[in-house]
Amino acid sequence: MALDRHDFAGELIGSFLLVFFGCGSLAVTLIISVVGPLTQAGLNPARDLSPRFFAFFAGWGEAALADGWQGSLVVYCLEPVAGGGLASLLFTSVVEPLMKTKKNSINCKCD
Repeated sequence: MALDRHDFAGELIGSFLLVFFGCGSLAVTLIISVVGPLTQAGLNPARDLSPRFFAFFAGWGEAALADGWQGSLVVYCLEPVAGGGLASLLFTSVVEPLMKTKKNSINCKCD
């Protein structure tokens, strides 16, 4: 199975949404429903790569990394990190300032 741009985009978007919505159970369900058919929705490099490496070194060889080292590292490691970083930037630059409006700080008396 060769990787294509849909795999690349799927993991990026899935990881972006996971971080942006803060791991809410409905968000996770929706993300897995959408991204799962493309890439099994790895979303978390720490959770996804460890079993792949174990299976590879335990003798499963190419079955553990069906797309080779490059495909597995890009789709299951780099894209989730990129998606999470983009979500963090969007949240801190757009959503967080909206949460700190003058009206809200007057009403809630918070700093």
